Amino acid sequence: MTDDDYASAMADWIVDAARQRNLPLLRQQAGPPEPPHGRGVSRAGRRAARAGEHALAAGKSALRAALASAVGPVIARAASQAQFAQRLRECFAAPGGLHPDRSGQGADDLRAAIGTQIAGSLAADTDGWAAQQADADPSWPAGQLADACMSAVHQVTMDSVVSYLQARGFLALTFGYYKIQYKAAVLRLDGDPRPGGPRLPFLKALREVSANLSAVLGHLPTLIRKSMWHALTGTTVEALRTAPAMLAVIIFLFLTSDAWQIFGSEAIWRVISLLVLLLVVSLIFFFAGSAPRGGGLIGEILPRRRDVRELAQDTPAAFWAQAGFVPDCRGLGRGQAWNAKGIYVALMIGNFLAVGFLTAIALMAFGLLAFDGSIQAHLMGLMHTNVLWKRTIVGHQFVFTSQLLMVSAMLAGIAVLSFAVSLQVKDTRAAFCGANIRDMQSCISAFYYYRAAAEQLEKGIQPGAMAGRR
Repeated sequence: MTDDDYASAMADWIVDAARQRNLPLLRQQAGPPEPPHGRGVSRAGRRAARAGEHALAAGKSALRAALASAVGPVIARAASQAQFAQRLRECFAAPGGLHPDRSGQGADDLRAAIGTQIAGSLAADTDGWAAQQADADPSWPAGQLADACMSAVHQVTMDSVVSYLQARGFLALTFGYYKIQYKAAVLRLDGDPRPGGPRLPFLKALREVSANLSAVLGHLPTLIRKSMWHALTGTTVEALRTAPAMLAVIIFLFLTSDAWQIFGSEAIWRVISLLVLLLVVSLIFFFAGSAPRGGGLIGEILPRRRDVRELAQDTPAAFWAQAGFVPDCRGLGRGQAWNAKGIYVALMIGNFLAVGFLTAIALMAFGLLAFDGSIQAHLMGLMHTNVLWKRTIVGHQFVFTSQLLMVSAMLAGIAVLSFAVSLQVKDTRAAFCGANIRDMQSCISAFYYYRAAAEQLEKGIQPGAMAGRR
């Protein structure tokens, strides 16, 4: 019998038992409940459902591997390993036999149910070989197997949290000492039995850091694409809604010859320098309005203690949150705080660039429709214009000049600055960056649970024992 035989049966049983206790194990891999086929189902819904099915299968595969790794050493102690593995498979896969107890909730109850299931299998042992070996060690096998199964569950949950944080650019939150402590203490990677907890060798720790760095870099294009898409849709719409006066002023300036003669006659390098300066000043104005709670910029993205559990419900840490674990809300370390600040600044830069980009596109489209070559030359005070593209369509001349490009870009930069100043209003600010802040707070909340579980496991305490502690 292979490891996958009993591990597969145990994984299916544990997932079912967790679901009956409202513990969202592998929930992040489950995808939406929308069926993959049928009338009235959108193509996007079917695609999301298929992706959810694949992710759920991958999650169960990871749980099977973790169970095989954690349960294997316990099975190795049996006098007849093959017979004991066969009994485990029958215990967790037999139809119409023992079923997950639905009487309670929480990780402690899940562990107790696993122990009860195993004990029931031993009670049905007609050969007596397992009972004889259990007499020598009362914790074997029910207690040790229950602990091993819960360690595998926490391993999969922690790996899911790490992947979730990596996909959002939180490098400093994923290669910290918590994961190294957890893998050294629970999985015994180095097999060091010294008191005080084993420690990973330097090369293994370096491999952990390299693996997390590679994962974050691999997710970076997706993170940027999602952020830019959000900025090009909701962010720009919010900018148009909250700053109509600013748009009217920008359009008025666009029609004046003074703006064309000032901005259109500048050198390219000077225009680029001015745009960068406008972006920097816009960011300064925006972050100057950050909430002072917790210390300026970081205080705006740190979740409140009372909101941590709710925010973690949308992350893979929902398993711990639903089980009643108490998160470690001590805040972030220096490197982790700089990581969070860097992501926040990058997201806001993307949002401001999106507002400026669409504003410039709109001004250039307006200029193409309203100004032919002679009008643009008149706005420039009969100065020479550099024609980049020219086409006559249905008797109308469309001319795109470098002056039109520079004027549109500069006015878009001024629009971004004006918009940043308007974000000092609390409601406008919340509508502009509320989604970004909530997503970051969800990530940090998941990390609080991750850190608490890792430290308790490193001390040899099952996370279920943390439920109710304050």
